[in-house]
Amino acid sequence: MPLGTNIAAFLPVRATARASSLPTVGVAVARIVAEEEIDRLRAVVAKLTGTDDAHSTLRRMYLDEALPPTARVRAATAALNFEKPRLESVPPPLELAAEPIEPLADVVARQRARADRMLLEDPRYRDLPKVFSSRPSGDGNGQDDSGSGDAS
Repeated sequence: MPLGTNIAAFLPVRATARASSLPTVGVAVARIVAEEEIDRLRAVVAKLTGTDDAHSTLRRMYLDEALPPTARVRAATAALNFEKPRLESVPPPLELAAEPIEPLADVVARQRARADRMLLEDPRYRDLPKVFSSRPSGDGNGQDDSGSGDAS
């Protein structure tokens, strides 16, 4: 299109109203006017197609200073659950269970019985020298005799 051409016939109605005041408009100015109109129409299409989800709409509402404060507070309250989720209990990473408590006397008796079975059954352990007898003798006073420790 050569310079000085009346481009009012090529522009949308709103842009034509702006361009009609100047009978001849330069190509650069006409392009700027057309781009503004295209941007405006794109914004309208985006608004009408509903590309925003509920959270985006609520966010836009509570950030809009033109709305009344009560509407902004309601929008912020509704959007709060999306922005800051509630704290919930988290399952433990491991399945941990405490073992039942076994008295020490039972543990010692069980281990002694195991050692006795090993000495009787496994041939590898038969030749080992016995340092301690598997069954305690006496009254447990630390002496071999069952006396009270008197030398008489």
